[in-house]
Amino acid sequence: MKNVEHYKKGYFMPPVVDMSWAQKEYPDKAPIWCSVDLRDGNQALIIPMSLEEKIEFYKVLVAMGFKEIEVGFPAASETEFEFLRYLVDHDMIPDDVTVQVLTQAREHIIRKTFDALKGVKNAIVHVYNSTSFAQRQQVFRKSKEEIKQIAVDGAKLLQRLTDEAGANFRFEYSPESFTGTEPEYALEVCNAVLDVWKPTADRKAIINLPSTVQMSMPHVFASQIAYMSQNLKYRDNVILSVHPHNDRGTGVADAEMAMLAGADRVEGTLFGNGERTGNADIVTIGMNMYALGVDPGLDFSNMPKLVETYERVTRMHVHPRQPYAGQLVFAAFSGSHQDAIAKGMHFRKENNEQYWTCPYLYIDPHDVGRTYDADVIRINSQSGKGGVGFVMEQNYKIIAGTGVTGLIHGALPGPVILLRADIDALPLTEKFDCPYSSLVDGVMHACGHDGHAANLLGVAKILNKHKDCLRGTIRLAFQPAEEGNGGAARMIDAGILNNPRVDYALGLHVAGSLPKGYVGIGRGEISASCDDFTITLHGRGGHGSQPSLCISPIQMGIDIIQSIQNFVYNCHADGDGVVLTFGQFQAGHNPNVIPETAELKGTLRTYDETKRHRILAALQAILENVTTTYGGTFDLDVVPFSPVCVNDDGVTDRVVHILQDHCADRVDLVPLKRGSGSEDFAYFSAAVPSSFYYVGVYSNEPVIGHSPEFHWDSNALKYMCETMLNIVYYFESYQ
Repeated sequence: MKNVEHYKKGYFMPPVVDMSWAQKEYPDKAPIWCSVDLRDGNQALIIPMSLEEKIEFYKVLVAMGFKEIEVGFPAASETEFEFLRYLVDHDMIPDDVTVQVLTQAREHIIRKTFDALKGVKNAIVHVYNSTSFAQRQQVFRKSKEEIKQIAVDGAKLLQRLTDEAGANFRFEYSPESFTGTEPEYALEVCNAVLDVWKPTADRKAIINLPSTVQMSMPHVFASQIAYMSQNLKYRDNVILSVHPHNDRGTGVADAEMAMLAGADRVEGTLFGNGERTGNADIVTIGMNMYALGVDPGLDFSNMPKLVETYERVTRMHVHPRQPYAGQLVFAAFSGSHQDAIAKGMHFRKENNEQYWTCPYLYIDPHDVGRTYDADVIRINSQSGKGGVGFVMEQNYKIIAGTGVTGLIHGALPGPVILLRADIDALPLTEKFDCPYSSLVDGVMHACGHDGHAANLLGVAKILNKHKDCLRGTIRLAFQPAEEGNGGAARMIDAGILNNPRVDYALGLHVAGSLPKGYVGIGRGEISASCDDFTITLHGRGGHGSQPSLCISPIQMGIDIIQSIQNFVYNCHADGDGVVLTFGQFQAGHNPNVIPETAELKGTLRTYDETKRHRILAALQAILENVTTTYGGTFDLDVVPFSPVCVNDDGVTDRVVHILQDHCADRVDLVPLKRGSGSEDFAYFSAAVPSSFYYVGVYSNEPVIGHSPEFHWDSNALKYMCETMLNIVYYFESYQ
């Protein structure tokens, strides 16, 4: 390169260089962390965060465990001022959290800062002025003494305004551009400020030494920190803080070496956001400690969620190779690496290893919310059979009892889409004989679930074969217990929507009311909520010839059924999409014996939560009235089966447009009217933006589900498969 002669070092070595700190291996305890994301990070964004976004980010920082958070420069803009006032007015500052505000050492700015602090219990007022040789010479054109006086005057005003407010605010001083300041002069200024504040053990002062612009190698910065640490007045009552930037790409190293050299506190940002090349990355610093067995005191256990929130509110991107957080940081493409990782994993399992020592993986991906199946072994042309075997072992597994899940990684970037097929059966004996009839007596796929499973298997096979042109990742969900026992909810509880985080969900169901070649789809509510209820009636049994001596649970049950059905009818509930049905009434074993108990089972389906609660309350009241009249008792057990299933407008519009553009010559779209049926795909639709549609399956006349004679035209499978493949393939292209 040319012009190298234009450059020389801009830093100053301390008058005494002590390198004894370099004998330490690593920081053996966490520093005091101070997040400056909401100030230093925010001011560096192309589009600064809105008030709502700052509030969301603030909540994330609190949840992570930050006890000191710089919330802004309230005198700099109205948005900054409003944000702090919002936190105060809405009581959002926990007692164990201290908010920090930044102010220049200028009187009118300091006074406005104190206006913003009214009502704050725990605060750090952070005052600064630039002390570097270059700024003294070129910007301020003031002497050392004049620059020092600015700092002293600012410190005095902070002290006076705090006393006047009757507050107990703590103080922080930064000689801005410390790295371009002569260390002995920086020490002189800081000590002059400390002489004003006279910190005590109960009210320590913070001296913050920012590498506003990085100018040296990390060991030089650490030497400067060591000099300051050893020579500051009131040292026992001073918290020595560092605020590294990343101009030379060594912000993390600066912070780590500074801690060895005497720093007690680190200011930084998540993922290193900030002016120019950014601040020191607290995530990396903290995780570096974690990997050495030192608790950083911050929670990074759900790194994917942290990344998602950060990227959304800041509009910045975490690099795929960002330490600990990047999408590819645990990925092994090389066959030899994959083989070593696979063998290491097996060794750990076989030997119940306490400490993490897996080849090529510095930490356990599970500890930051990542998985082996989605994040570690990645298949390309360099992959070996060991890696392929590990993927097969990890990617397809049992979940939620009898469910099966798998992953298909596309070669192109894109969303994570869950494809769901329900696979359970009903307790019916199949009356239709065909090659794929049920082989188990008393059990059959009377709702098309066999077709759902066959479709998803075919879709998965085709997508896997052509994953080199697939955008994103496909999460397969072969779901158990759709007909009862909350299969979708159990799969979600087992983590199917995480690792990788699912962005969207798609599902389909056969439609016995539609001919093959037709697809029914609608926006908004598409299936009702469902509650399963069981009523156990207790009477007094006896001989059938003496009913007057008995309390018949059968007669009670008849009255209950009539009463609740009359209530539902009189409320015109059916017109509001509400259906209450009794499906079981079991009592007695002999015709001449009045039984002791009877059991009624049914379902309540509704789109109206208010009406749902009203009907359940009416059922309870009717049970009480009827059983009291007869002299019996009852037990009522209500088990929610599924909430209302809601198709996301945006996702459904995408699906409709894709089918119109790519399948119109083979598939007819019809608007889906909501019915009284229920579908526990609703749990997926409640968790992620989703769309659920119906595919016609009859040739000559409609078929009725949940019947032993249920049989549909298997040629409809091609429409299921084709629609789902097109939706997945084109999904990312339709925004």
